[in-house]
Amino acid sequence: LKSFEELSDLIEKAKATMRISVHDKAFSKDLLRVEISNSDRSHLTIVDLPELIHSETKQQSAFDVELVQDVVSFYMKKSRSIILTMISAKNDYANQIVLKLARAANKKSNRTLSVITKSDTLLAGFESEVMYVSLAGNQNVEFRLEWHVLKNMNSETGEWSLTDRDVKKKEFFSQGI
Repeated sequence: LKSFEELSDLIEKAKATMRISVHDKAFSKDLLRVEISNSDRSHLTIVDLPELIHSETKQQSAFDVELVQDVVSFYMKKSRSIILTMISAKNDYANQIVLKLARAANKKSNRTLSVITKSDTLLAGFESEVMYVSLAGNQNVEFRLEWHVLKNMNSETGEWSLTDRDVKKKEFFSQGI
């Protein structure tokens, strides 16, 4: 690629080659791997894996559920992989299988970086907030790289400038989680 703008075309061509579409199949064991190299940078490969599926639907088959879990587990087990777990505060974290897979693949918990997303959906003072504060404090599910909390931009309020985002984020985190 000569520029970042060409990436979306490359992704669409790869999806066509792998026969990934709305009408064909949603997932593949084949992966598009894009490496960016530079003589003054360390080698880094990022693999963006699909979100784990817990149950089949009309759009996602039982085969898709198993395929995604197999691909995710394959990469998690690699000793040089850093596992990034994304946990949504909209759902009880005990129901999010990514934690079980990460702990099984990384028994020393030294390669797992965990992120709590949608923290702004938690209601102040409620049990769910208390549970997620405990989780963020590395008190319930422990990982050596600890936990990190994101405040997502609320899509219902429209676009924010970076300054607005920073102000809202500071205000949010000063109130609780």
